[in-house]
Amino acid sequence: MLRGNSAQPPDIPLKQRLVLLDLNMPKMGGSEFFQKLRSNPILRTTPVVVMTTSNQEQDRVEAYNLSVVG
Repeated sequence: MLRGNSAQPPDIPLKQRLVLLDLNMPKMGGSEFFQKLRSNPILRTTPVVVMTTSNQEQDRVEAYNLSVVG
């Protein structure tokens, strides 16, 4: 959805994106998703707001290290 594919452009234009991310997602964890997003040269500037029920300081530090916007 964010990257599109070779036949179609992304569903959401680059300039109109904001990701609301839960760190406690099933299947792929939020931290893993965040790292993949930041490692993609096209998607790395997408603003991300993290929402989580985690009380772990490590989760907050990791999010800030990956340039969370809120």
